[in-house]
Amino acid sequence: MVSHPIFIVRLPAASLQTLAPAEKTAVRDFSSALHDLAHFPLRGGWLPRRDWFGWLLCPTDNEKRRWLVEDGIPRLTRSIPELVVIRSHFTPPRIQRPVIIAAAPRSGSTMLFQMLANARALWTIGGESHSVIEASPTLRPLARSVASHRLTPDEVDAEDLARLRVGFGAGLRDRTGAFLVERPAHERPDAVRLLEKTPRNALRLPMLQMLWPDARVVVLVRDPRQNIASLLEAWRTWRGMRLPGWSRGLWKGLLPPGWQALDGRPIAEVAAFQWSAANRTIIDDLAAWPRDRWCVLDYTELLRYPERQIRRVCRRCGVPVDDGLARALREPIPVSRSAISPPAPDKWRRHQSVLEPLMPRVLPLWDELRTLIR
Repeated sequence: MVSHPIFIVRLPAASLQTLAPAEKTAVRDFSSALHDLAHFPLRGGWLPRRDWFGWLLCPTDNEKRRWLVEDGIPRLTRSIPELVVIRSHFTPPRIQRPVIIAAAPRSGSTMLFQMLANARALWTIGGESHSVIEASPTLRPLARSVASHRLTPDEVDAEDLARLRVGFGAGLRDRTGAFLVERPAHERPDAVRLLEKTPRNALRLPMLQMLWPDARVVVLVRDPRQNIASLLEAWRTWRGMRLPGWSRGLWKGLLPPGWQALDGRPIAEVAAFQWSAANRTIIDDLAAWPRDRWCVLDYTELLRYPERQIRRVCRRCGVPVDDGLARALREPIPVSRSAISPPAPDKWRRHQSVLEPLMPRVLPLWDELRTLIR
């Protein structure tokens, strides 16, 4: 296995409150420049480290490494003398039998991730994988001739796969939030199981199967009324991206192929399209996976019987239910970190007037999804 350089750039979290304006500008400029690097925030996300703030950086080619060493880090250090920079090397462990959560956006996948992340056997990268996958410029949604979050083996080459393996390996954290690369080399495992979650996985299963042929997939499905209503709330609050050919300002959230046909349509129709495209693509792509390597979970059942459902997922994926996970499952379900408003089963009725006309389009797919829950 090849060894790769790693940079940890950090400063005490308390010092953030005392930075001068010029120092804050330097931090913002450095952070903006990290878009082309596989990078991981050292504070924030689902598994935070709160004693200091900074980044773990994994340059995946010589040009990015040279920029860090010759320009980016020296410039930031000149602006903030108390900055700590640790340079090291690591050999990425093998990621074997990862557990991939595939779900439409706003379907409860963050809550499911938070629950499963309590398992000692599973490692995460602390949050969603945009900063790893889209650190490769060719894998960004706007880099291709037709913009979307869809990724298939035809769009990923050997160099992309190598970058992804290094990026995921660099960001691995255990359930306490401690990075694997912080361990002494002799204490790092040769192989780990990754828990991976982002709504974009719904459009990327063929690429992820190419990356990890032995992966297990947990599909989380949610009643379209509730799910689309939650997407409508997200369209009011999420940050978005500008798209050529989209005249309604910023696009929010998942970008499936075919989005251009929705230009000028009501946002409720766009949200229904996102729900349908995500779930339809998941079902179609799973036809290429062995049936014993994926299972489907109902969001409502997860809320009603969390311990039973998580134990079922662990049994299907071969994840031991250790004491820490068992203890977490006996506690009240934590509110999802991505929740926009407090959960309530009838919250969707606020949008009932715009949702009901859409149901004839989406309920047949919902019926199909429910037949797969087992």
